[in-house]
Amino acid sequence: MESKGVDFSRELLGFIDGLPVKSLRELLNSDSHGVSVVAAFFDSVVEGVDLWFSDDQSRDQPRFRMKMKVNHDDDVAIFSIFDEEVQKLAVETCPLMLAMGESCSLYPDEMECFYGDAYLCKVEKRDSQDFEMLPSFKVRSICNDVGVVDMFFHEYVIGAEKIVSFGKTLSGVSENSTPRPDQSCFRRKRKVKKDGLGACVETLVYCRRKSCVRRKLCFDVGGDHAVKKRMESKSSESHQI
Repeated sequence: MESKGVDFSRELLGFIDGLPVKSLRELLNSDSHGVSVVAAFFDSVVEGVDLWFSDDQSRDQPRFRMKMKVNHDDDVAIFSIFDEEVQKLAVETCPLMLAMGESCSLYPDEMECFYGDAYLCKVEKRDSQDFEMLPSFKVRSICNDVGVVDMFFHEYVIGAEKIVSFGKTLSGVSENSTPRPDQSCFRRKRKVKKDGLGACVETLVYCRRKSCVRRKLCFDVGGDHAVKKRMESKSSESHQI
């Protein structure tokens, strides 16, 4: 939930903290191993959440690890998340695992409702590939605050207001067009029972954020360099003042 009186612009500035901001494609094509800020859309959790303890003699320092598949258009990557960042997302699974009092792994079913949500992540590239030979990145910090994420798309992505609020034509989007299911956050998922005996059940998973349609659509239409162009525009405006 959004908090009243919170300056989301200041929160966003604090999260970015002077780091380079990239689209997922720019991140995948970059040779830099430094930390970058990227917005990506959640697809699924890979394997589950792992809990272990650094010291077998102590239970005061639990460690969490979770890998999730993220995407933007056709670009896909694996983001590895640790400790407090995992607890931000797997809010039901982590306390349950801690209650078990031992190293274990569980799948966070509560995260299925996050399908299609956008997150801001500070990431650094890993040398190895991961699940399904996909490029892998380590997440240093993640922001899932709705207000901050919305502010990011407002400040750094071109065309958000024009596409949805005014229905202007932009990069092939007609004036009266309605976002198609593949352009919005309404996605179809096929689920198969673990024993493999049941028939596939197709469900429609809805995103919990109303503004996600706007963010996803403008991100798709804006192209690979939308973030870069927006940043250049902001820089140019500051020089003119």
